[in-house]
Amino acid sequence: MRSFIAIFFKTKELLKSLFLLISCFALAISNPITAQRDLYWGFSAGINSPSNIGASSDELGFKTVANTGFNAGGEIRWFFQNNLSLGGELSYLYFPKDNYFWDVNQYGQVNANYHMIGFQGNGIMYFEGRDIKPYTGIAFGMTLIANKFSFNATNQFSSATNVNYSSTNFKPGFAPLAGLLITLSKKSYLTIELRYQFIPFLRPTVNLIYDEYGNIINNVVLNPQGNQNYWMLKIGYLFSK
Repeated sequence: MRSFIAIFFKTKELLKSLFLLISCFALAISNPITAQRDLYWGFSAGINSPSNIGASSDELGFKTVANTGFNAGGEIRWFFQNNLSLGGELSYLYFPKDNYFWDVNQYGQVNANYHMIGFQGNGIMYFEGRDIKPYTGIAFGMTLIANKFSFNATNQFSSATNVNYSSTNFKPGFAPLAGLLITLSKKSYLTIELRYQFIPFLRPTVNLIYDEYGNIINNVVLNPQGNQNYWMLKIGYLFSK
């Protein structure tokens, strides 16, 4: 019941954010601004840091188990008004394990890493500026999450057993964002952007381990961190023909 209520309120917040974005676009479109109608392509790279914001008391939190990683991707932006754009983006993110949390050398060696591929659309509003325009907006879409974990027991006196698993999920999410659009030439821009990505529906699950006779001999908690929310800082380059 608590899980259902939490999902309900998070979905409600997502819908409120989307409604606010649509309202801002409607207000801006109603103003007499000359349409720019330029299509820009681009690519970006940066760093991403896991966050425990939004983690419940029965979850470890993403920042507890993972460390700062990197991201790279491509995007397209359509400036249908001078101060408004719609776009799409494809990004890859990697988070290494947190060495302190996964330090179990007295029992064995742990290898853990977290991969994500994001498919998102975005809407952005740009503020006045000559060569540098601040902007804010929201991105929303789907994220493919692939977490890999292995444990190799090295202590012969320990009762620990070897474990190897991967977890793949496809989850919706959204990200408030803010940045700077810096003019390089008439047809090219530099972007500096910070966003916070919410992926609210990932929950820990128990995976049972059976022996060859079908008896349960152990269990592994998949994704004990829960939601994999994170901060992303990236620098990009946009260009048009």
